[in-house]
Amino acid sequence: ALSIYMVLEGPLIMSTVYKLIPENYHQNTRNGLNHLDTIFFGYLRGIFTIISLYSIIIASIMMIAGLPFALPIGILSGLIQLVPVVGEVVALGMPILVSFLTGTLSTTAFVGITLMGWSLLMNNVVLPRILRKAIQMPGLFVLLAVLLGTRLAGPWGAVLGVPVAGFIYSIVLAWVNPSDETMTGNQYKLTENQEEES
Repeated sequence: ALSIYMVLEGPLIMSTVYKLIPENYHQNTRNGLNHLDTIFFGYLRGIFTIISLYSIIIASIMMIAGLPFALPIGILSGLIQLVPVVGEVVALGMPILVSFLTGTLSTTAFVGITLMGWSLLMNNVVLPRILRKAIQMPGLFVLLAVLLGTRLAGPWGAVLGVPVAGFIYSIVLAWVNPSDETMTGNQYKLTENQEEES
């Protein structure tokens, strides 16, 4: 409901905002808001990509190992791994537990070692690249955002660190380079009548 309201009332809200801001800052504000949109929806796409990768990889490893319930456990693991603190532990633990209960010791070792290796690769290489591309922020900044967010606010800081860093990055970028065409869009652009009124 809130999203629908924002879409319907967006032009009126932005017209009011622009009236409160000096005219020489309109371009900066518009660029910043457009970039924030890119970051927000890019972050959602990045999260969806991460869930999909986790689900596909875990389900594939379980299928290769000949374990039952590979697809539902893969999908569930992909969703659970987003939960701070325990998410990844549970996501990786479920297929290992199934392997231990239904397979052999060698199968359990294969599943456990493969999943641990995938987790290290995902967290240190794949994840920063996905988020860097999704929110259009340098990979080093993404990694620093995760590390700093974890240090300041624990697990929730790790989850929210990237979009917060993206917000700050977009504001700085809008003010430093207001003429950057990659940040300019029409969503927050004033109409000629609104510009005259402001």
